[in-house]
This record gives sequence, structure tokens and C-alpha cells, in this order.
Amino acid sequence: MEYWQDDDTFLSRWLNDELSEEEKLRFESSEAGQEFVKMMQASTLLKAPSYDVEAGLSQLKDAITTENDVPVRPLYQRPAIWMAIAASLVLIVVASVLLSDADTEIYAGIGQQELAVLPDGSKAQLNSNSTITYDEENWQQERRLQLEGEAFFEVKKGSKFTVNTAIGDVSVLGTSFNVKQRGDELLVACYTGKVKVVSGDFDTVLTPGKIAKITSDGKARVFDFESEETPSWINGITTLDETPFKMVLEELENVYGLDIQYDGAYDTIIYTGGFPNNNAGNAIKLVLDPLNIRYAFDQKSKSLTILNED
Repeated sequence: MEYWQDDDTFLSRWLNDELSEEEKLRFESSEAGQEFVKMMQASTLLKAPSYDVEAGLSQLKDAITTENDVPVRPLYQRPAIWMAIAASLVLIVVASVLLSDADTEIYAGIGQQELAVLPDGSKAQLNSNSTITYDEENWQQERRLQLEGEAFFEVKKGSKFTVNTAIGDVSVLGTSFNVKQRGDELLVACYTGKVKVVSGDFDTVLTPGKIAKITSDGKARVFDFESEETPSWINGITTLDETPFKMVLEELENVYGLDIQYDGAYDTIIYTGGFPNNNAGNAIKLVLDPLNIRYAFDQKSKSLTILNED
């Protein structure tokens, strides 16, 4: 019997790299240890395989039958059992890695933008505090991703391309469009080609220069906007149209990472305008001064307090 076979935690400690250097060297130098090392090395090359459950059960039954045909020995004296335990631990490690890598996630942090080139060459430019998630392995079969936040898409022609959001879905064949989903509002703007937008009972096709605005309570409308080649936020300016004041503050928070103190006193204000994305002080001034809203801003701590009227 190997020295480590009477230690129930040895293999798990080895897999988690919790052995001392002396224990690790001694184990990996042994014949059994080298076999386990080979299994681990091979597992790093694995992709998620299909597994024949019936065949696996059959093999397990055969193994049990074979074990029953020989004199019974304690578990710790049966190398096959230890090999099976080790193999199971390796498979658990591999499965956790494969499952964690099932989806590709790309995130643009506060005050940042991130360009994502998708597997088919389509592009997604993410605005601040935004995330896209997609299945890279299955991309050729289904061009579909999940968006939280805002992104501008330039889609290569091909099969249907779908953007899922918490409020509705946007699909195209090949075009450029902007999708913004924050809070309970979804905005979809078409720049080139045609864009299909579906949310509950709302179903429409946008053409260049059209924008759809949908809220989580089912309200939706389509209107025109001044269409350029790309959204203004890509060029450093955030523009907002008929936006509730609370959402305006959220946009400032997304772009600048501000710590905003606000009690909801101005929630009835609907704002149309914009602000630069490169200077927090100027942005706050451009938004709040025309609304005659008093505030206190600390540049060092990035703290903005909206003050109530006296």
C-alpha cells in the first residue's frame, strides 16, 4: 500500500496545491503520482465532450461485477479504487473549468469604453458600465448575445443577429445600430439597414434615423433622431432626450463613477440635453445649472450631493 492511500484528504490537497514541497515532490516522483500528473495534464487539453451515460453505467456495472468475483479487500488496499477517486476529482476540476468558460463576457468599466470583436467579425462598442455575454462555441450556429447597459453594433451580413435585453430583443441581418437598456427603459436607434425590435406586444422594424423607446411597463413609441455615422457617446458626448432626472444622474454615475446623494426631490423633471464625457465638473454644471438645481460637488472624492430648495 502506498504511503498516501491511508490519507482521505491527500488527493484533494494535491489537486488544490496544498501539499508541502516535500510531500508534492515525493508523490509526483512515485509511479502512481506520475499517472495522476499525466491525467491532469491531459485534462487541460479537453473541451467539453459528449458523454454516453448508458455506456458509462454499463462499464460501472461490469466493474462492480468484476470486483465481486475476487476476494474482498479493504478500500485502501485497492489501487483501482484510488485511481477511480483520483479520476473523479480530476473530472470535477475539469468540469468546473469548462462550465465557467461556457460564456464569454466583455465588460466596460465606469468611465471606460470597450471594443469587442465578435467571432464573425461583427463589432460591439460598449459604453461605460456595460456588459455583453455570448456563447463563442455556438456563435456560428446562433449569433446571439445578452446586453446589460449600452453598446453600438456594427453587424456583418449573415444569419440573424440578436441582442437580448431585460426589456426586449433586437435582431438584424447586417446593419449598425445602438442599444441602450438601463433601469426600466430600452432605447434602440437604427443607423444603417433595418432593425427589428420586439418587447411584449410591441413589434416594429426601424429604418435609419428612427429610434424606439420602450419601458418595462409596456409603453413604447418610435420617433426620429438626427442620424450620424455613430452615436455621440463614442465621440465623447452623452446626449439624452426626454429623460427622467433620476436616469440623468445615473448616466453621470456611469460615465464618471460618482457617489451621488439624492432623495428624489426632482423626479418630475424631464431632461433633454447632453454633457461631455471627459470632465465631471463641466458635465455636472451643464446638466444642473440650466435646471436651477443646487448641488455640492467634491472633485477629489467624486461625491455629488443634490441639495433641496430652501
